Amino acid sequence: MKFTMFMTALIFLGCSLNQSPVQTSPKMNYKSTDNSQNPTTNNYYNWNPEELRSELKKRDAVLIKQDSAIKWLQDSLNTSKDAVANLSIKLIGLEKKVQPRIISAEQRRLLIGLLRTNPPQDSIGVSSPLGSGEAANYASQIASILKMAGWNVDEGMGRSIITGTGISLIVPNKDNLNASRLQYTFAQASIPLRAEVIPSMSRVQIFVGDK
Repeated sequence: MKFTMFMTALIFLGCSLNQSPVQTSPKMNYKSTDNSQNPTTNNYYNWNPEELRSELKKRDAVLIKQDSAIKWLQDSLNTSKDAVANLSIKLIGLEKKVQPRIISAEQRRLLIGLLRTNPPQDSIGVSSPLGSGEAANYASQIASILKMAGWNVDEGMGRSIITGTGISLIVPNKDNLNASRLQYTFAQASIPLRAEVIPSMSRVQIFVGDK
């Protein structure tokens, strides 16, 4: 019996020695061993999911702020461009307003040619308001054209108490033929005359107001 127990123990020991030990997987080390090859890793492989999520949120917040800043700069640039364009338009308008009105040589030839045929015997008044040198100068150009075309002109530049802007054709009644002819002729030369009926006026008058 002792022999049997001995053999049993010997066999058990032999089996134990022949069995392969249990293989366990080594713990993986995600730590980067060479950051010099990829300096942007920041050892992210060692971070847990919560840390990564937190870092991503921070990066997203930075990107959102950058996008907002870029959009603000773009909007500011567009606003500046619009402001510059508006100022340019206003500047052009001011320059045109400051520049004195001049009847060109071509307009002058056209007006004289159209008005020279059958000039009326009645005189035409040409006036401008007190204290407006630019209006007086323009009225003088109109008076000169009428005279060259053979019209009788009664000049009153710089002496009128009437005020206003643009060029008015003041008539005693709307059926005045001389007034209709003047309005049509000056329109051909792109010089509009605004008709105004004043019954107390004794004759047709061209009033040159401020620009």
